[in-house]
Amino acid sequence: MQAFLNGDNSFNSSLDTLERKINSTFSTFEQVDWSEKKFLHDDANYKNAKALWHTATMKHFLDTSDKNFNLHTTIIEELIYLIKNISNRLGIPKDRNIQNHYLSVALFDTLPKLKNHIGMIRGFTTGILTKQQISKEDKKLFLKIYLLANAELNTLQLSMHHYLKQTNIPKLERSILQSSKTIELFMQRTESLVLHTDSLAQPVKSFFKEATQTIGEISKLHDDILNHFQNDLKNRMDAAESKIILVALGLTSMVLFAGLLGLAFYQSVSRPLQELQNGVYAITHGNYSPLKVDTKDELATIALAFNTMAAEIRKQLSFLQWYKTALDSSSLVSKTDPEGNITYVNELLLHATGYSEKELIGKRYKTLLHPEMPEELFRQMREAIRDKKIWNGELKTRTKNGTELITETTIIPILDDKNQIKEYVAVHSDITELIKSKEKIQNMLYFDTLTGLPNRARLLEDLKKEKGYAIIIVNIDDFRLVNDFYGYEAGNKMLQDMALWISNFAQGHYAVYRLPSDEFALVSFESREARKVIDFARAMTEYIEKHTISYNGSDIPILIKAGVALLRDDKDVGRILINADTAIKEAKQHLEKIIFYNESRFAKEAYKRNMEWIKKIKTAIAEDRIVPFFQPIYNNRTNKIDKYEALVRLIDTDGSVISPFHFLDIAKKAKLYTDITRIMIEKSFQVFARRNEELSVNISTQDILDADLVAFLIEKIKGYKMQNRINCECSDTDQATLNNRIVFELTESEEVENYDETIRFIKKIKECGGKMAIDDFGTGYSNFVYILNMGINYLKIDGSLIKTILTDDKSLTLVKAIVGFTRELGIKTIAEFVSDAELQKKVEEIGIDYSQGYYIDKPLPQEKLPPPIGS
Repeated sequence: MQAFLNGDNSFNSSLDTLERKINSTFSTFEQVDWSEKKFLHDDANYKNAKALWHTATMKHFLDTSDKNFNLHTTIIEELIYLIKNISNRLGIPKDRNIQNHYLSVALFDTLPKLKNHIGMIRGFTTGILTKQQISKEDKKLFLKIYLLANAELNTLQLSMHHYLKQTNIPKLERSILQSSKTIELFMQRTESLVLHTDSLAQPVKSFFKEATQTIGEISKLHDDILNHFQNDLKNRMDAAESKIILVALGLTSMVLFAGLLGLAFYQSVSRPLQELQNGVYAITHGNYSPLKVDTKDELATIALAFNTMAAEIRKQLSFLQWYKTALDSSSLVSKTDPEGNITYVNELLLHATGYSEKELIGKRYKTLLHPEMPEELFRQMREAIRDKKIWNGELKTRTKNGTELITETTIIPILDDKNQIKEYVAVHSDITELIKSKEKIQNMLYFDTLTGLPNRARLLEDLKKEKGYAIIIVNIDDFRLVNDFYGYEAGNKMLQDMALWISNFAQGHYAVYRLPSDEFALVSFESREARKVIDFARAMTEYIEKHTISYNGSDIPILIKAGVALLRDDKDVGRILINADTAIKEAKQHLEKIIFYNESRFAKEAYKRNMEWIKKIKTAIAEDRIVPFFQPIYNNRTNKIDKYEALVRLIDTDGSVISPFHFLDIAKKAKLYTDITRIMIEKSFQVFARRNEELSVNISTQDILDADLVAFLIEKIKGYKMQNRINCECSDTDQATLNNRIVFELTESEEVENYDETIRFIKKIKECGGKMAIDDFGTGYSNFVYILNMGINYLKIDGSLIKTILTDDKSLTLVKAIVGFTRELGIKTIAEFVSDAELQKKVEEIGIDYSQGYYIDKPLPQEKLPPPIGS
């Protein structure tokens, strides 16, 4: 090769033989084309390539090495464009399947150019290393070739990246990554050798070997991609078309060798070149028998490529046709021209929209869009695709009968060989039912299913958006007794009647909300005087208490209490609801009808009460009277208890058990909450280290934000796993399951704060083998989709929903929706507050995975736990 590049012209007879072979291939090409398709009579690239080849043979390559080199390069480029033109005429890049487009561009454009440029780098650099000198002009020429090769490599990587994003072919992905790495390393080393060093010390043979291996890697990648494309030729082209494109490939390969190899090398490849020509001719006549390969040079690489093509062409054509059919049968597909006029729609899109093909072809794509779709979204989409970028988003389309069709849509601009937009391909997935289900569940989570009023989650959202100047919380006296004496249906009727009376009395002056259990809230978003608010609350109380509830022939009297709070300044926005809640608690405790929140009065009383509780909590911690009780969780699939939830209790000095309702909030304010969490972790892990059930432990967002506590939890989980290994006699398979028997329940029932930190915490827990659950779901979580995307394992449906599914159809519908949605996401559900056999039966019918409540069993101290399952 280096002799040829330096102008050594002593092998004319061998060159004559090779010239005759290439001339023969030109003739074969023209004969096939003239008898079949007549593509070549008006193709400028073919005419230029043939004319330049004629010039080269007339001069017998007697010009300088640089001129020979440049002439060879021009011929190869013209032949590459010829292949590209033929493939365009045969419609290869115009596949409705965008993945096939990426493959065709790589095969017929990018890879041939890249291989040509790497070959040019090999020949050019070999000549420089042979001469052991390089000029500024040489460096400029090398840089030009290097940049062209680098651009082709980047184009290949980008197109294959888009292809692999839409497919799942690990073997091809590995081949692309390996080839890209090999080419990049070769180019980096060559660039450094030629441009950034003064010494040309690398041996010619070692460089030539590395360059040849790199070209071989490109050929291998070409084969791998070809394996995924060849079958498309059979479905797209008839036999004549196949002959033309394959002969063009063979012609290009031979001319590539003619320009790159020296005269001495031509002598050694005369016979293989003849065999390759014969093989090309055979393939054009439908004979796909493999060529005999007995060399280890570039001709062998090309011969192997042809052999692979012949062996795989039928298989690949069948695969590509199946793939196209699969796409058309699973997605809604449309195409438009650069002006946005529809040029193609598949059968699924026609069926989904109700239009006929005749009604859509030629129409503007925008006319399909729903009038409610934001103009800004359409503008962003239009700007992206006009910038030749792929756009992905949610579109709302109007069907022929006027209904809306919501799709997840990807629009891909298709570019021609001049990098201009030729058309747009849109692939749509119908997500109408999914979106409507989400909206339905979202709406149900914001509204109380029994009364139809907005719930606490909506109240919290509204207070975030707008100031609440006055809040009145209304509580029904002795509501539990109504449920116990008359039954839940009577209690439900009382709540429904209360909602109606309060709404009628408010008459639009106050927004009305249903709070958990037996409470309602009235909020004024306009500034009001304290006296007027109190007068309103008093008048409303008198109005409601004049009514009675008629149920089964009985008139049930109704008595209420009210707590009132006002916004004092802008800093008080977040506390107004807390203040109103404090006022209603005081009203119930002191048996007063209405209490207005007074900062000085409540602060003094609250301070005294808090100090007493803080002292009680600290003493209980010091005297080891913070203990876990364990409530069983029943597996509705296996009919066994295989989980327990650890619930904190404070044992008073007289031995009585105090519920966390009385002390946890104060513990949080006094910075004692994390101390209690540590105690619960320590004691609960000790109890279950010798048991084989799953253990759930409650944590709060306050725990998650405490870095020291998080480190403590991680350490304890790892220690728990070790202790289980020591204390359990089990197989390796059983041992693996011990590592994920710890569940942390996020207990913030009002709102999950700091999502980023929460997700980081969940990730850490899962890395250690732990699991996560969301507690009290259905009443306090406004952004439920976000929560479900946290990667949790369990979702505990709030008891306020579960206990009403027998009497309230809306509650039942919501619970069913939650179960269906979580099942799709692979999340297990747990029903809370399961209080009797009838409710348990309904829970099982709905398909909830687990049940928890007093019907299963109450929380038990350690000493009353039954033996572990399987013992």
